[in-house]
Amino acid sequence: MKGNWQKIFRKDFKMSETQNQQILDYLKKGNSINPLEALNLFGCFRLSARIYNLRQEGHDIIKRTITSDHGDKHFAEYTLLKLKEQK
Repeated sequence: MKGNWQKIFRKDFKMSETQNQQILDYLKKGNSINPLEALNLFGCFRLSARIYNLRQEGHDIIKRTITSDHGDKHFAEYTLLKLKEQK
């Protein structure tokens, strides 16, 4: 059992690194992303965890809370803030 768990963990770790890069590239193109888009585009079930990782790497990502048209559901939308180039 222990050996199987380690193989699964390593596989998931590599996948999250790939998802981190995919999400960062998507945000760098000027897109915002929400959990449903992350699932559909990248197979990412834990967008907030990926955003946390990217913030730990120093990326300035803001969160906006969106309310559904009916006002009964709330979800996060993330956007990468681009730093102004210094002269």
